[in-house]
Amino acid sequence: MTPEEHIANLERRLLELERENVGLRQENEKLRKELDEWKRGFRERGKRRSSKAEGKATKSGKRPGRKAGHEGASRPVPDQIDRTEVHPAPEVCECGGATEETGEVEATIVQDIPPVKVENVRHVAPVRRCRRCGRRVVAKLPGAVRSGESVAKVQVGPNALALSVGLRFEQKVPLGGISSFLHTWFGLDISRGGLSQLLARWRVRSSGSYQEIEAHVRSAAVVGADETGIRQNGVSGYAWLVRTEKASLFRIELSRGEWVIAAMLGEDFAGVLCTDFYSAYTCHDDWLHAYCGAHTIREAKKIAEVGPCAATEAFRDRLGTIYQAGKEAQRSGDLTARRGVRIRMSPDSRLGSTSTSTAFSPSWTAPTYPPTTTRPNGTSDPWPSTERSPVEPGLPPAVRRWPIG
Repeated sequence: MTPEEHIANLERRLLELERENVGLRQENEKLRKELDEWKRGFRERGKRRSSKAEGKATKSGKRPGRKAGHEGASRPVPDQIDRTEVHPAPEVCECGGATEETGEVEATIVQDIPPVKVENVRHVAPVRRCRRCGRRVVAKLPGAVRSGESVAKVQVGPNALALSVGLRFEQKVPLGGISSFLHTWFGLDISRGGLSQLLARWRVRSSGSYQEIEAHVRSAAVVGADETGIRQNGVSGYAWLVRTEKASLFRIELSRGEWVIAAMLGEDFAGVLCTDFYSAYTCHDDWLHAYCGAHTIREAKKIAEVGPCAATEAFRDRLGTIYQAGKEAQRSGDLTARRGVRIRMSPDSRLGSTSTSTAFSPSWTAPTYPPTTTRPNGTSDPWPSTERSPVEPGLPPAVRRWPIG
């Protein structure tokens, strides 16, 4: 790396840290105000108040199951039967009479989890010595250091570790609960401190995978992003998600500021970002934006409700039709169908077009206009020819901001 590149990287990192510092200062000020309100007694924790005894269900008179008129549901019959147990019929009836064979059988399938116990596997590696240099030569055991020496006489295997990670971060079980669960159901004893050390070690070991996913997301052509509130250990924060069709990148922060999404995507992001209308995303004018179809249609419905007229209702209906056609084209996997959707989303097919039938016809092709040519509806072409979409040369880049699935 040249000195100029090193300086550029340091400046880029400094800019990211400054933006992160601003967000953290704002979050700190917010938390200080909330703490002061707590001290003054102006805020009260939300508690569930009910006179009904906990766990006591109220009878509604409705039979269990689906609503009337709907087909009932039950557990599906598995394709594989592991074993069969035969329950012999009594030879004497309750009335005292003898029974005889009828050829009929009653059967049911019971799905259960077999008892699981800890498996203690001893891994052995013979040690050899090099005749030339006298170096100690040994196969690397699980959990061994680079020299081949084992770091612990007894260690936790990958299955137990994966279960602990899933319970902690997917099911939000505290470390004490995980320790009790492993002891009760598997007879595996791991203290809370031991679990904390295991998770910390694997956090460091998985940092390479995180960086690989981060690089994949930053170089992707289309990326979806969202955020939601999360509360852990009594502290409120936000879980941020950036995903593609192949990978998902998560980040937990106290802040909901725009610097978080900027840090996740990086300053060189050149793809299309699909989000809702949250300003933390839309404030980045240097990114190409595609908005969530559900949010866009919802806003179109609100516009039609607030200002009902032929124009707003036609806009709402046409937007819904485009969205449905995009979903069908996406599911079909047909590239020609997807191209047809992009054509139907051209500026001439939007609200105000003089020909609705040609705008929604799959055989209709988008006309091309030179930069100074006047369109048939009397408006000039606002998109220079150098800014045509690389995905569909006949369409301007603004079209890619419309939802297609």
